[in-house]
Amino acid sequence: MTGVLLALVLLALVLLALAPARGQADAALSCPGSRPCLTALMSSNAVYLDCPNTSRPGAVSWHFTNLTAGGGELKAFVVGGELVKTPLNPDLSRLVSKAKLVKTDLKLTEPQVYDSGGFRCQEGRSVLAHYKIDFQDAQRLRLSLAACGQTPLGNETVDAGSAGQLEVYTRWGAWQACDRGEQRTGERKRVGFCYVRVPKGEALPCGLARLTLGRETAALRRGPELQVQGCRAQCSEQPETSSPREGPVLLKSTIITRPHQPVRLQCPGASIYSPVYWERNGTGLTWLGLLRENGSHSLDVRTGGGVYRITGASRADAGLYRCFVSRTLTGRFTLRVRGLSLGEPPGLLRGSLLIQNSLIALTCGLLLIAMAWLFSHACHHRHYRRLRSTEEPNRGQGRGELPPEKASDSEIEPRLQTPPHSDQMDAEQPSMSQEQSVN
Repeated sequence: MTGVLLALVLLALVLLALAPARGQADAALSCPGSRPCLTALMSSNAVYLDCPNTSRPGAVSWHFTNLTAGGGELKAFVVGGELVKTPLNPDLSRLVSKAKLVKTDLKLTEPQVYDSGGFRCQEGRSVLAHYKIDFQDAQRLRLSLAACGQTPLGNETVDAGSAGQLEVYTRWGAWQACDRGEQRTGERKRVGFCYVRVPKGEALPCGLARLTLGRETAALRRGPELQVQGCRAQCSEQPETSSPREGPVLLKSTIITRPHQPVRLQCPGASIYSPVYWERNGTGLTWLGLLRENGSHSLDVRTGGGVYRITGASRADAGLYRCFVSRTLTGRFTLRVRGLSLGEPPGLLRGSLLIQNSLIALTCGLLLIAMAWLFSHACHHRHYRRLRSTEEPNRGQGRGELPPEKASDSEIEPRLQTPPHSDQMDAEQPSMSQEQSVN
């Protein structure tokens, strides 16, 4: 009997290690010890990897091996509590660009499928935590709304040859808390990941199973799932709180856009692992309600509603948008749409833009023509002045006149003679008087 109880306790510990902590409300994983915990997580959503029982934070190091590239030796990218840049290793360089240390824990802000691999936290040579993570592609996430009668995927059986029959299924996390309280009707969601049950072995995330078994089948490339259903929170029900590793955030922002432009509002702290809901001008929004509208407004499936999208904004979309994570206000966005008056048809905007662009093109063309004419006129005027300067000295030759530079000596000599001296003039006057007396 004691042996049976011990086996059940060990089995429970293994299941807890394999499952994400606290129903994935804060995407914080804890796996103490040197034995790796195999788990699946969603790409494009932040995750915390816990490094417990550290006595010397400055001696903590994190190591990584990329399983999608064949694995190999784990290499350090955090040493002495600091991120290390390794430009010669592309895998580590990409990882460092999205990694952040919160004390000794590792936060990956936006992991991708190619970041799947082994993560190990050490203090000196002692292994404090070890993870093998399969980041499943959020682009292939399948959404099912219970209110629309949509159901999750069923189990599949795959013939793996010598490995036997493989069962592919979705391993679901716990239902998250209702996204709004005060006994208001809201929605809740849960996340499921693709797993493979191997005969006489533990279940593996599909990505790790493909690498382990060396098989590529459509069933093993099955994507993760997201299920949403209506709910009404009870007064005593409290939502899962976000990770206390970082302080609360309240983002206030004003977005100014033009009509028919896309708008993207990202809720701080929201992820697929936490309850999140949106309000527009004080009215609560739901997955089902937005689906029933015209389709220009939607919630991003990859982040579990953490991003609000408007495909083509209009003046009617202007207003106040607020988002709540675990029923706590974290984002407040004021959207302003400028350009059209309320009710103007889109065709009028396109026509006015066409006329405006045509006027601009015409103005630019006229300016170019005017500049070309001025340049041509300036060149012609300069050439005309140069010709006149060369023709003007020869203008008198046709009437028999000599040019100034070829004047005769007789014309030049009188101008060069000096007037007679005063003494000479006095000497000449007596002779003149004598001649008069003789006469």
